[in-house]
Amino acid sequence: MEVRYSGPERYFPLINAHSNIIVDGLSSLGIKVEEVEVGARELAIGGRLILHVVMEIKVNVEESGLMRSQLEKIVYPLVDRFREALKRELYPIGVVPYIRTEDIRIVPLKKEVDKLGNVVVDAPPEFESAFRRYAQGIAIGLRERGIKFETLVVSVYEDGKRLGLRVVLVPLKEFEGIEKTLRGLAEKYMGFLRYTLKNIKVSLDGVEVITSKIKPWPARILAQKERIIAQVDEIIEDEDVKSLMVKLR
Repeated sequence: MEVRYSGPERYFPLINAHSNIIVDGLSSLGIKVEEVEVGARELAIGGRLILHVVMEIKVNVEESGLMRSQLEKIVYPLVDRFREALKRELYPIGVVPYIRTEDIRIVPLKKEVDKLGNVVVDAPPEFESAFRRYAQGIAIGLRERGIKFETLVVSVYEDGKRLGLRVVLVPLKEFEGIEKTLRGLAEKYMGFLRYTLKNIKVSLDGVEVITSKIKPWPARILAQKERIIAQVDEIIEDEDVKSLMVKLR
């Protein structure tokens, strides 16, 4: 992604290179940056050369699923890293970078996006919002790689003190290396979950690709449902359970 820059030309290669700290940081959290505009000007203050930098970061708000206040909380630590990187490069040549928090502007963009496939998230209610954004990040990553799909499922379950998750994809057609791509995206956006659910351990327990050609998935779900119903019927008919239920009435 190109950085739009206005300012002294000698600083452009440096600012352009280090802007990736922000872009890559946001991308790893499932937030797509559409455009970055950077302005810089030199000021002589107290015998020192100051480089005042301002920045406008445009993100796709529909794809990120985050509000502006949430985006700012995520962006500002990345800006601190950007500032420190500039300091390391500019201090030796006698230039001090100056970037204030209020000089960083987040601009949410509403952009028309191609219709994604069906995204299903099965997660405990208190975590559903975070995992929905996680699933959306994977869906967008698949679309950007030209992989169209019928259904993407993210299943989350509580396992002791951790949350386990599985990612299942039903593509519209077979793609070479699709499982490797899916795993790469699922692992990439785990960073977003760890950032959002800071005090909760989250583990990716597996990814699976089920081709439309075979499509045993609905049958598998039906079989699982039938097993659960059979188990419930068995429990209900158990004499000890019947006796306990009578006592509790």
